[in-house]
Amino acid sequence: MTRAGLKSRPRIAYLLNGFPLLSQTFIINEVIDLRRLGVDLEVYSFFEPPADKVNADVLPLKDTTVYLLPGLGAWRLVRAHLSLLFRWPWRYVKTLVFAFRNRQPKTGLLRLVFKALARGESSKSERQNLLVHFILAVPLAGQISARSCEFILAHFADAAASFAMLVSRLLDVPFGISVHAYDIFTPQVNWREKFVNAELLVTCTRFNRDFMIEKFPYLNPERIHVVYHGVDVDRFVRQNRRKTHEPILLSVGRLVPKKGFGTLIQACKILRERGFHFRCIIIGEGPERPRLEMRIKLDRLVDVVQLKGSVLPSEILDYYSEASLFALPCIVQEDGNRDGIPNVIAEALAMELPVVSTPISGIPELVEDGTTGLLVEQGDFYGLADAIERLLKSASLRSRLGKAGRKRVESVFMADRLHAQLAGILEQAAITSNRQSLRV
Repeated sequence: MTRAGLKSRPRIAYLLNGFPLLSQTFIINEVIDLRRLGVDLEVYSFFEPPADKVNADVLPLKDTTVYLLPGLGAWRLVRAHLSLLFRWPWRYVKTLVFAFRNRQPKTGLLRLVFKALARGESSKSERQNLLVHFILAVPLAGQISARSCEFILAHFADAAASFAMLVSRLLDVPFGISVHAYDIFTPQVNWREKFVNAELLVTCTRFNRDFMIEKFPYLNPERIHVVYHGVDVDRFVRQNRRKTHEPILLSVGRLVPKKGFGTLIQACKILRERGFHFRCIIIGEGPERPRLEMRIKLDRLVDVVQLKGSVLPSEILDYYSEASLFALPCIVQEDGNRDGIPNVIAEALAMELPVVSTPISGIPELVEDGTTGLLVEQGDFYGLADAIERLLKSASLRSRLGKAGRKRVESVFMADRLHAQLAGILEQAAITSNRQSLRV
């Protein structure tokens, strides 16, 4: 890529597998805030999510996102490869050889390419084949080159990071990876190649950073930056708490095992048997919904636990305002998958809701047991019921924990401050790399 001179602010390319999705609230907020701060940000996504996977109030983000696979036919793919081959033959060949040597698994190339172009089903290992990524990275590189991006950030260390690494080699543009949870706690392919070649790594908890340093000893700790996701404290602010006929226990998250909703439902059963009158509202959608619905019916909790499904971000404040407390008893799954710090916990604390959660991953970095919330061991539904009972019985404890939680969020998890920190990290990496290139 030609670097004739430096712009006042470098252009950053964000690379994701799909965007914007219902589960990406923290990334959506990050993109919006970085642009508000003046960062020259381009978003690239391989898949365009269907309308039912996107909240209506973020649909404008789709108009500013560059999608690769929609409309990518065989001729356009061949033309992109020929163009890059004639423009930078040496980079093209070196990157192809790199992808071939590091491909995993050793599966049929053409079959996988055709499946990708046809949006056919393929296994996770097939989708992470680096040689297949090379085929699709070339047209992506052409688009990024045309927009003169000077740094690439991949969200998640999965396929997105593979594409970023290959485009970086094709264009001689530095890249980084924003790692979160499943992408470092569950097996991925080509971890070493991605992490060693990345200019920097950004992660959302100190726990993640410590875990990566221990698990990947070849990493330089100075290249790993911790930037919490943050919360808009001006939006998530407590108004007059809406009075309800009975206490409301709120939980929010994608309906997947690591959120611990099964444990929460069991705790609700115990509390009802103890004679407590309350409602538990769970907001979110996901593959666990049928199992959770069955559990609610079998435990005869239909009048107690409600699965509300997905709600618009503009509506979530109403649920926080009506709630008496918030619970999210996260667990570590058998394959190691777990949360970092769920943003909904920070949102609840910002709304001065007392929080009950578990001491896994980075959650204790936000929820300090007895100070800003209550922590119980994962999977301990009796312990969870006991903690919720303490809060239901004591308005003063709920108030004390809620106020302390708000102060904690204001001191450490303010989105404006954290996004400004991230902007500085990304732009400095791009500028430094440009200066080094100009000296060569």
